[in-house]
Amino acid sequence: MKLETLGELLNFLNPNKRDVKRCLEGMKSLDTNTLKIKDFLFWNEGAYTRNLISKTESFELMVCCWEPGQSSILHDLNGQIGWVKVLKGDLEFNTVNMKSS
Repeated sequence: MKLETLGELLNFLNPNKRDVKRCLEGMKSLDTNTLKIKDFLFWNEGAYTRNLISKTESFELMVCCWEPGQSSILHDLNGQIGWVKVLKGDLEFNTVNMKSS
């Protein structure tokens, strides 16, 4: 399997949102050289940007753009499953386990 277009990616994601193994396979097979996302790439010198590609009842697909040295604030996903694929550059991702008091 190889996902080469946004349409193929969106069709793949919709019925598989909770199938972790299948979603991981899809992310690995994503051909970022043929994926046409440049219309969704926006940067801001003051903060990273979250650029929405598609939002359905099942998922949100977005491209996040950081300038070197930028970060996002500590946050949780409220029980949602999050997937990250780095298209260019490097990403440092920190996981924090919060204990309830």
